[in-house]
Amino acid sequence: MARDGYKKLSGRSAFSVQQAYLGEEHLVVVDGVYQERVKRIRYADIEAILICPTRSGAVLSLLTGLGTLLLTIVALANLHNSSFMAWLIVAVISGMIFVWGMYQQGSAVFGVQTAVQTVILPGLGTKRKAAKALVQLTQRVEAVQGQLSAEALQAAHQIWRLADVAARERVKSTAGAVGPAGPPPIRQSGSTAVEASVGGQP
Repeated sequence: MARDGYKKLSGRSAFSVQQAYLGEEHLVVVDGVYQERVKRIRYADIEAILICPTRSGAVLSLLTGLGTLLLTIVALANLHNSSFMAWLIVAVISGMIFVWGMYQQGSAVFGVQTAVQTVILPGLGTKRKAAKALVQLTQRVEAVQGQLSAEALQAAHQIWRLADVAARERVKSTAGAVGPAGPPPIRQSGSTAVEASVGGQP
């Protein structure tokens, strides 16, 4: 598809070929490489922008941080051996991954919700990218829908909470399992409610 007149919101990731673009009146989501599948989401239809932090980024940072420390110790232990340079290179690569993870501020799942669907954008898989995309997308949505008052946003969130509780009660009555409480709001901006759950915790 032609990219003229569109601003890139997200690109391909290691696990997805999806891309997203900001148009004048809609968000364009493109899946595929050789045969593209295009989905257009009108800004007027967006009801919520969802940012859900995950644990994978923290786990990766922890592992690479410990790995860098261990590899550095091994490299120093082989300071006078021929293998010193190899160990040092591996330690530097691990350290670069650790620094990159810290710079991205952790991992997250970013999505947009309408009345009929929730679309996840895998290319916005870090908190830094998600925060930047939130500002850009919120500006487009507000330009179409206008800004809602804090009272209206709170009322909309309360309706969502009640619907979520009702759905969980139905699951509880049929399966006999008690699910965790719904995710708390972390931010409400413009005409869209932004919600998140930290690593799936209540």
